[in-house]
Amino acid sequence: MKIKSKRNLKRLVALMLIAGCQTGSKVDINSMNSRVQIGMTTEQVKSVLGEPTAIRGFHSSVGWYSYMDGDKILIIKFENDKCVSSEIQDVTVPN
Repeated sequence: MKIKSKRNLKRLVALMLIAGCQTGSKVDINSMNSRVQIGMTTEQVKSVLGEPTAIRGFHSSVGWYSYMDGDKILIIKFENDKCVSSEIQDVTVPN
């Protein structure tokens, strides 16, 4: 799956929330984000943060890991198995 815009990425995040993709324990998203470094491989990120809440993409050279904490989500983007960005977004699911 290739995500072409932030709007589509936000829709994906909302769908993940609706599907119940939440961690069983509370995590500190800001702390997690500070531990992610640009250039880390997917395995390095997993070794630091644990298994992601959801994995999307990776059908080509691009993919995303996400980690959720209530109404916040940490989204880590990979290209060619290297972290190229990480960001925290507020997620609100419509009623």
